[in-house]
Amino acid sequence: MSQAPITLFRAETRTLPPRGECFVGAAAADITPHLALPLAGYSSTGSLAQGVHARLFARAFVLEDAAGHRAAIVVLDMMSASRFLVEKVAARVGPSVGIGVDRLLLCGTHTHHGPGNFYGNTLYDALAQKRPGIDLALCDWLAERISQAITDAVEALVPGSLGYGQTTLFGVSRNASLDAFHTNPEALQWDHPGWPGFGAPSNLTPTQRAIDPRLRALVLLDGQRRLVGALSFFGCHPTTLGKHYDLYSSDWVGFALREARQSGGSFTDGSTLALATTTAGDVNALHAGMAQGLDLARFVGCQVGQAIARALVPAVESAGSFEIATWFGEIDVSERTVNGRADTRLAKLWAFGKPALGGAEDGHSIFYYTPFGRPGQTSSYFPRSHPQHPKDPAFGALQRLYAQYRKLEPSTTWPLLALRFGSTLLCSWPGEPTVVVGFRLEQALKTLMGVKQVVPVGYAGDYVGYFTTPQEYMLQRYEGASMLFGRFAATHVIARYEELLSAPPNRPPASRNIEFAVGGKPRERFAQQEAGVNPVEPRPRVEIKKNWLVCRWRMDREYLPIFSGGPAICVEMRDGEGWTSCVVGGEPLDDRSLETELRISRGVGGRMRGYATWEFRVALSSLPAGPHPLRVNVVSRSGFPGLVLALPGR
Repeated sequence: MSQAPITLFRAETRTLPPRGECFVGAAAADITPHLALPLAGYSSTGSLAQGVHARLFARAFVLEDAAGHRAAIVVLDMMSASRFLVEKVAARVGPSVGIGVDRLLLCGTHTHHGPGNFYGNTLYDALAQKRPGIDLALCDWLAERISQAITDAVEALVPGSLGYGQTTLFGVSRNASLDAFHTNPEALQWDHPGWPGFGAPSNLTPTQRAIDPRLRALVLLDGQRRLVGALSFFGCHPTTLGKHYDLYSSDWVGFALREARQSGGSFTDGSTLALATTTAGDVNALHAGMAQGLDLARFVGCQVGQAIARALVPAVESAGSFEIATWFGEIDVSERTVNGRADTRLAKLWAFGKPALGGAEDGHSIFYYTPFGRPGQTSSYFPRSHPQHPKDPAFGALQRLYAQYRKLEPSTTWPLLALRFGSTLLCSWPGEPTVVVGFRLEQALKTLMGVKQVVPVGYAGDYVGYFTTPQEYMLQRYEGASMLFGRFAATHVIARYEELLSAPPNRPPASRNIEFAVGGKPRERFAQQEAGVNPVEPRPRVEIKKNWLVCRWRMDREYLPIFSGGPAICVEMRDGEGWTSCVVGGEPLDDRSLETELRISRGVGGRMRGYATWEFRVALSSLPAGPHPLRVNVVSRSGFPGLVLALPGR
């Protein structure tokens, strides 16, 4: 039975009176749900969450200029934002704090180890994760948590300033579609002075040169020039852990933020740090000699984190007052061209090419090794003049029949949002632009707007797949085969931005109802309330294995805590006559700040006896040195009494 469309009301945004000075604020909210939810990013080859490696967060940055214009940038440790989430969050915070859809840049880091089923369209709610369908309870919970981060950032607003800085970082990423990159005329000049690739070390391979090495940073400072928050941007897929890793994790992004905080010293204490992804459609972090896994994530993250710390220096030096200008628009794919331009024509019907079945370079599926998913397959299925040419549709005509039978459709409305802060322009992109697509957007808008820097923010506003240049599309690598509406889709978005930014700024959209077709009966996998448990005899064990401290105990197998409710594990130090939480860099040592792994195992024996084995691992290098005794406190909650585990030798 089909589900009626879900209707959300887009309310008017509250107008704020001018306060005569600039304000900045930042805050974070934990968005780690309970376990057993599908992880988004690797489609049907992905996993259900069996634990937590690093907590997932929504990190909000709110800015308000002297005229009362307010805007928010929120970075989620998720595969992407979605239009459904944007509308739900804006409905909560627009009327109360003056941040509607026209002032809310919601984006994902693109980790493939966050929850799925939040897209609000039948195609990606069906295909982006192991189990299909939208989870409305999860969407409501996420919207509530994201809104809380924004509200907290608004409440934390203080008079302040904004600065921009950048540095370059080579050697941690590579272009996964080098032959497609070289079809672009820009490739001939990529390493010339004034171009993104200039200054690449001579020992790099061609794939490591064909990237955008710029790491850009925005800093929010209070009136005493102390750091309130720092938002960085870098173009590289956070997919270093691989599709078989089944824990919630922010991937290398979490390592990067931890390293940036440590490299920043006391300057970063108490501030909110975040990293958003820019042009990463054809760039991943596979590194010579290192397979996917924690070691690769740690290597990339540490390098990026050190680059963030370097970028903060010029950003702080440049900080000053700012003015906010916003432009919001929506692409309706039924309007297939921009002003009749043939080079912006969208296909009437979406389609995947065969190479899309094979998976990306850092996430191959079984089809990659068969004729059904090999990269570079083209055909004359679509006429030469058709926007989809030379795509060879996966399964031919059966693809359309299957899509019609399952009622699979992507988003047909793509939100675009541009935020200008002085000489810096941020532009959301509803998917995965390649390096050259992002560069073309920058070149077009720099000329039009007269700004010094344009930062494309990927996975923002919504998710509608990959975007390549028309030249890259013709080779039908994985990225081009995953372009739903044909070879001119990226050119269409750039042309729409040029049209949008030619209009006056700060024009809010009209109030109206927004409909989302969500297909069949929504899934209800997310449980809003934690269930109480009948505690099982823990029988804890503590041991040291290589570089890890490992703790194990038993729990009721039905116990699934929502991790955002607070720390599950704390490291405590004996101080005087009592135990206190260990604090390093202004943060308590718990599973929200440490490099930890917390997972469950429901083996056959445990399932028959009604218990699950929980295992907590913490890197020994994360623990403070010294003579003080340490212990691990497994926090009591939801009927579980908690337990204390003494550390061997401490």
